Amino acid sequence: MPDFHKLPIKYRAKWDYGARSGPTKAVVFHMAEGTDVASYLVTERRAGVSVQYTIEQKTSRFGDGEIVRTLPERRISGSLAPDKIRRDNDPDGYYGAKHAKYALGDWWLNPNEAVISVEVAGRADDGPTPRQVESMIALFADIDRRYGRVIPLAHRDFANYKACPGRTPAIKLAFRTMGGHGKDFDQRPERRFMSTRGFIPGQVCDVQPGTGLHDTPGGKRIAVIEGDAPRALLGYAPPWDAHEWALISVTEVGGGNRTAWVRAGKIANVRPGAQPGDSTGNAKAAGWESALVRGVESLQALRTMGPGGAGL
Repeated sequence: MPDFHKLPIKYRAKWDYGARSGPTKAVVFHMAEGTDVASYLVTERRAGVSVQYTIEQKTSRFGDGEIVRTLPERRISGSLAPDKIRRDNDPDGYYGAKHAKYALGDWWLNPNEAVISVEVAGRADDGPTPRQVESMIALFADIDRRYGRVIPLAHRDFANYKACPGRTPAIKLAFRTMGGHGKDFDQRPERRFMSTRGFIPGQVCDVQPGTGLHDTPGGKRIAVIEGDAPRALLGYAPPWDAHEWALISVTEVGGGNRTAWVRAGKIANVRPGAQPGDSTGNAKAAGWESALVRGVESLQALRTMGPGGAGL
């Protein structure tokens, strides 16, 4: 998984408010209402706006979905106005203060100290491109892996005078794939880092014995594969075209289907369904911890994620 915090800062945002004193508790997403965002932030003079990352659209300067680092993560950005923090919620509760309070606790009124902020090029009415959605998910997964239990939030959770980042199907898909937005965040590892694009129905594969099993892509190692029985291949973590981490089903000691992430380079012979001669009774995973819960049945629900999922 990429370490985006190691990207060189070629476009350093003008507004750097010093070192953050708070913990990293959330990633806040914005829609920039424009393009070439990183280059704009270098010279931004009026609003005092800055972020740690931008996710660009295709222009003469940037590629579609390109992630650009504009400030170190431990610096305070100017992405949220502390003197304009909303206290209410949208009528349907999708965005609002309740999400900020849930994610940040006592930091919700001084959020820039406790968040990493991301400006997504484009407009809230249009939403991000498919490549930008992939990059949003990949960046969140990287930050979550390094800090542990960060929660996705939106600019509108703090500001009721802006639609940012909007409610397009693409934005909703991005949040859903990250595990949910704000209070709806779901920590169960088998429901995160997947979407209808990453889900693969009806495939099996072989996995090398001794391969490490992880609770999240690049996360804690929780077990190793024993035996050579085929496994159900459920999908890949974003960025999907990189195929760095694969989600497979395994058999827990004592029986019962569970899921885990493995390095994709450890799987081979991907094929549809169960093949003649496949053995299913002898493979077991050793060293399971109780934190790995639910399995294939939870991933099946991802196939009915609603509008916006099928195209990304």
